[in-house]
Amino acid sequence: MIRCMGKRIKLARKKKGLTQQQLGDLIGLNALTRLDTLIKICDILEVSPNYLLLDSSKTALTEEASKLAEELKSKKSHDIRIIYEFLETLLNN
Repeated sequence: MIRCMGKRIKLARKKKGLTQQQLGDLIGLNALTRLDTLIKICDILEVSPNYLLLDSSKTALTEEASKLAEELKSKKSHDIRIIYEFLETLLNN
């Protein structure tokens, strides 16, 4: 589990353009020693603890679906219908 979490921290850190040193400086520690440190890392990297801790594609899909749902909230019903029809066509082919 720790190895997977380390890989996910690395991916999220690189996505944010941070070095290991910069992340360490931002959280004020050199290692994950407590839960509050994990929370700080999640806040800085803008990822959920589930993303870092769970090695599950289901979790990743759930997070992506949540992001998509948030994006759709700002769209008009006509636009949502078009997006739905596009996805339906894409999935059925």
